[in-house]
Amino acid sequence: MKLKNNFFVIYYFLLYLSLIIGFYFNEDFAGGFKYDFEIHEGLIKDLFNDSLIYGLLNYDRNYIPHSPIFIIYLIFLQKIFVSEELFRLINLHIFLLIPWLTGVCLKIRYRLDNYDFRLLLPSIFFLSPFFRAGAIWTDDNIFAIIFFLICILYFIKYERNKTKFEYIILCSFFLALTSYFRPIYCLFSVYFTIIF
Repeated sequence: MKLKNNFFVIYYFLLYLSLIIGFYFNEDFAGGFKYDFEIHEGLIKDLFNDSLIYGLLNYDRNYIPHSPIFIIYLIFLQKIFVSEELFRLINLHIFLLIPWLTGVCLKIRYRLDNYDFRLLLPSIFFLSPFFRAGAIWTDDNIFAIIFFLICILYFIKYERNKTKFEYIILCSFFLALTSYFRPIYCLFSVYFTIIF
């Protein structure tokens, strides 16, 4: 079933608008994302105020189940964009890579044309309270999923053309980046090792 181009544009624009409205009202329907953000802010002030090296060496002082790479990313954003709202808004727009990359993976894997109704599947990310709150409150899962989707994209390309060794390298590289943000994703390395 094919849908009109205008439908896709209006539909995804309305979903984007709902995300902006959620940002304005500090939406956290999943619960805990605002609290995590406040913990990250406190951690940056306590540990990383003196220096980056001191913060990394003492990172395990308090148990924080988030990657120090993510904390470094937050520090970097805070140095560039002084306003908390501004760097949260930038992060919200980085989140938009998730539905886009999902659509790209679907198009390549299933050879979909531009107006196929199955390209509405990525809109699930806009409707999920977990992903919305992660986008609004700057969560490390967002980055793990972005890198994982890039990994999947290169895996799909590898399945299409098994003679290109660089797809294996790129797939492995982005899976490693994913695992730096969320170590649980390293389990996929077993699957990829068997397939490769």
